[in-house]
Amino acid sequence: MGNQSEKPLNSTWLKQLLEAETADFSGWDFSSLHQTMAEQPLCWDLKELITERLQVSDRLLDLGTGGGEFLQTLNHPPALTWVTENHPPNVALIKKRLSPLGVHVHVCDGAGPLPFADKGFDVVMNRHETLDFHEIARVLKPQGVCVVQQVGYRNNHDLAEKLLGHAVPHAPKTQTLEAYKISAVAAGFVIEYAEEMYPWIRFFRLSTLVRFAKIIDWEFPGFSVEGCLERLRALQKQLDQTGEIVGTEHRFVLALRKKAV
Repeated sequence: MGNQSEKPLNSTWLKQLLEAETADFSGWDFSSLHQTMAEQPLCWDLKELITERLQVSDRLLDLGTGGGEFLQTLNHPPALTWVTENHPPNVALIKKRLSPLGVHVHVCDGAGPLPFADKGFDVVMNRHETLDFHEIARVLKPQGVCVVQQVGYRNNHDLAEKLLGHAVPHAPKTQTLEAYKISAVAAGFVIEYAEEMYPWIRFFRLSTLVRFAKIIDWEFPGFSVEGCLERLRALQKQLDQTGEIVGTEHRFVLALRKKAV
């Protein structure tokens, strides 16, 4: 028998990878992958950082809501909730999911200029979306709150190298907690909480890694199953031996309050 990692091109193994590569995905919900992958829990609770600063009467702005999955866990009154989103599949999804509830949906980039009046919101949250702290400060009321969780520049570097065979600088090196702290303070914010972490991510099935790489394709530029077949065979061999493929993510979070004056 040949080496198990040397899968023939017409094998069930390859068919599964090709199906994973072309599977549909919308919103920002990875729960369908969780049975065959695992992520290290973050050392902060983003929902708690927001809810302990959010009152039921507050006007809330969610920048880059994705499919609205995380937003809906907050159970904030829809009439007092505004969201932005710019990715066409997600825009279509939230117009069906959130607009009928009374949530105010705006199609724009999180970095702005934002289509909102000055001092119109009590809380602004941003989960993995581009931003401009000066624009956020403009639309926040004095002493308003901003909670930001971001993906750092070192996110999935090791996974990209395993799949592509070379390093991929997919985000600017300014995508760090320290750089964001400097920008936030310059825009008139006081930092209430800040943390950074490099959690592990583990894949227990190669098709799950393939689907993951296609969903966030900007971190795996040029990746395709057929173009990276030899790398995938090597990873399957590793998976057969160890039971997992391990990578490193990069996350950071800030809870900020706009100065009163």
